[in-house]
Amino acid sequence: MELREPPRVETPVRRGLLPLALLANVALGVALAFALWSGAPGSGGQDAERLREVAGKLKAAGVLDESASLYAEYLAVADVSDESKGKIAFSLGVGFFDRGLWGEALRWFYEAEEWGAGSLEGELGRKIVASLERLGQSRAASAALDARTRLGDSLEVARSAEDPVVATIGDEPIYRSQVESAMAALPPQAAQQMLGLEARQQFLQSYVAEELIWRKAKKLGYDSDPEVRSLLTSSVKQLVVGKFLEREVLEELSVDEVDLRAYFAANAERYSSGEDEEDPGFEEARPVVERDYRLEKFQAAYEELVKAELSAARVELHVERMGG
Repeated sequence: MELREPPRVETPVRRGLLPLALLANVALGVALAFALWSGAPGSGGQDAERLREVAGKLKAAGVLDESASLYAEYLAVADVSDESKGKIAFSLGVGFFDRGLWGEALRWFYEAEEWGAGSLEGELGRKIVASLERLGQSRAASAALDARTRLGDSLEVARSAEDPVVATIGDEPIYRSQVESAMAALPPQAAQQMLGLEARQQFLQSYVAEELIWRKAKKLGYDSDPEVRSLLTSSVKQLVVGKFLEREVLEELSVDEVDLRAYFAANAERYSSGEDEEDPGFEEARPVVERDYRLEKFQAAYEELVKAELSAARVELHVERMGG
């Protein structure tokens, strides 16, 4: 008997079924990949904000190294302006600076400088100089300080041959007129001692020494110290008010001869020499009389000025809140 192979039944292939299955698998893979990518840290806007929030919480908790690490991740992916990034980098630098980690601080200050820190640019420059100085990079700090502070010094001052250079600090000359101005600002008794050559030479040495310490202090940021700024503001206010009163009030006072004599007569007892001595006449007492007369007129003019300003400014005083 001859054995034969059973007949085969050809199952028709349904066109389009396999491509659709493959397309579904590809779509599933793409969706999965997108889901994994969007769930990775720092990959999207929401996750970038999450990084920032966590970094902020770590910073508030004092975990500064981990906070800085997360902020670095955030800055790498965040879709924010360069100025915003610069301000964050500046904040990170300040954190390291306050901990005495000058190298890390300098890195972030330079990052902030590259991005731009907007209104913080001035403080950023001071921090860069201070960080360099703390790291022992005194020359680099001096160069950075010169680049930052030589803003209004670009105009050259004409110097006469009678104003020679008496010292130099780096490339910067110090002229005799500068030293003499400092001597003139001394109290009268001390200024009298600066007439001799030896005294002037010693003053020059102390002037340069003070200038060096001043520059060192500036590089370390002491000119921005809050206490120093407060004292400076108070001193400037007093100087400005004093100059205003001198020019706008005191110099405007007129002294009439008739009024001056009448003032002397009305206050004769004030200028009396005593029972056993002859009272001075008007001409003898005139310098003191004129001083007192001017002082009283000045006080009256000052009070009128204050009244006018109080009225114009609508000031309210709550003296009862001053406490005991």
